[in-house]
Amino acid sequence: MIARFLPGLRAPTYFTVGHSRFAYWKFLLYDGLAAMVSAPLWVCLGFWFGDDIGRAAAAASRFSHFLLAGVLALVALIVGRWWWGRRRAARAAAARPAEEPPDDAE
Repeated sequence: MIARFLPGLRAPTYFTVGHSRFAYWKFLLYDGLAAMVSAPLWVCLGFWFGDDIGRAAAAASRFSHFLLAGVLALVALIVGRWWWGRRRAARAAAARPAEEPPDDAE
């Protein structure tokens, strides 16, 4: 979903997702959600700033710190969730009693 917003990564993402055997319906769902955001966003930006690229650059520079903070927060959230899941799985594995070997003495 994020690759749709990053220039140059959209096409390679399709190959990567296909190669990893990601479920087709999930890909369509995520890509469709991203398209529902990105298409209107680019149309609106073109409408507002299409005639004055200098004004667009000035507006983007005013909000660049917020965009960077948002991206960093998102990355921290994803990494934190991944780390927390691994930690919880390790604790669950440690709490599980070890299986006793079968008694072959019978």
